[in-house]
Amino acid sequence: MSETSGLLVIATSGTVFGKAKLAQKESARANPTDALAASHATAERLLARDLPGRHLIVRTDRVFGGSRCKVVESLCDRLRREASIRLCNHDLGQPTYGPDLAESMLDLLKHDQRGIVHAVGPDRHSPFSFARLVAFLHGYPADRLEALVETGGGRSCYLDRQRLRELLGPKAIRPVADGLRAMRHRSSATRRIIRAA
Repeated sequence: MSETSGLLVIATSGTVFGKAKLAQKESARANPTDALAASHATAERLLARDLPGRHLIVRTDRVFGGSRCKVVESLCDRLRREASIRLCNHDLGQPTYGPDLAESMLDLLKHDQRGIVHAVGPDRHSPFSFARLVAFLHGYPADRLEALVETGGGRSCYLDRQRLRELLGPKAIRPVADGLRAMRHRSSATRRIIRAA
């Protein structure tokens, strides 16, 4: 790659801002509070320094769906096997449907976007509220889930989505419930294909 061509794309996390109470814009100053978040912040800083104008950083959060993101499958497995599941109810994040994230990243590249873009789902959920939604949509009893409330610790992610909305529209990444329904539909379609084969 010459010094005047090419574009490097990376995905990082909203955890670079630590525990944010207000929605953080792309230009906000990073404030990582753990080692993983610090490594993301360092990668962003080095990329901006070494490839100015030739990078795209996509910050996201709590990706679900897709071949490598088995959060929902793991939850369903636990709901089948365990009588009681305790999950945190104070650590908020913005669950993001993986296929929508991938499509959004491709669209950003097609639009020749540079710099930083926040690409997250429109809803905020704790692990407990996310699991309740999974249970409801997959037909498992929600009373197996117990909210675990703690003080201190944990993290909360809150990324401002305005730039993503301006570039790709408000439906670029669908709400959590719609993403979960899409996952269920794709899974059912796959099972039908396998049975027919």
